[in-house]
Amino acid sequence: MNSDWQSLTHPDDLALSLKTHSRLLEGACDHYRLTKRYRHADGSVIWGDLTVSSVKDPEGQLWGALFQLVDATERVRARQELANERERLRLLVELGSDLVVMLDTNLRAVWMSADSEGRNTLGWTFDAEMGVCLDQRVHPDDRRRVAELTTALLASGEWPRDCRLRMRTASGGYRWMAVTAAPPREPTA
Repeated sequence: MNSDWQSLTHPDDLALSLKTHSRLLEGACDHYRLTKRYRHADGSVIWGDLTVSSVKDPEGQLWGALFQLVDATERVRARQELANERERLRLLVELGSDLVVMLDTNLRAVWMSADSEGRNTLGWTFDAEMGVCLDQRVHPDDRRRVAELTTALLASGEWPRDCRLRMRTASGGYRWMAVTAAPPREPTA
């Protein structure tokens, strides 16, 4: 198959490719790298990581260009799937009525869900909660139980299904909340 790179480039990526390549031909850059789409001979679209470097003669004049193309289709698809999954999880957390809090090993808040106004079901804002220890939000009479449950959770991974605790609201009162917990998980490769 005899084709130039322009005809192999996906139409939606051609303008950027031409502009970038023109910069190389004009001497504005010595090399460039793009991740872009190509049209495969079978009609499908593939992604490629393209690296182009200028080749100059002994006088420094542009003689040609060296093109290296690596198939990036699977990596780009995986990245798109991950972005889609993150968006689904974001919507689930933002639109759900539950309060979700991530704690560090010292039981300090490092992340929490919030509604569109930045508040959670207890009235706390995201900024107000970051770094706050769980003990400061649990009713004093429930703190010992939380310590016992947390120790058991970290040791065995178990948390009782019917756990209810009194949690402090932003207005200073307490509200009974059903609380579930999961131990931290190691990231998978």
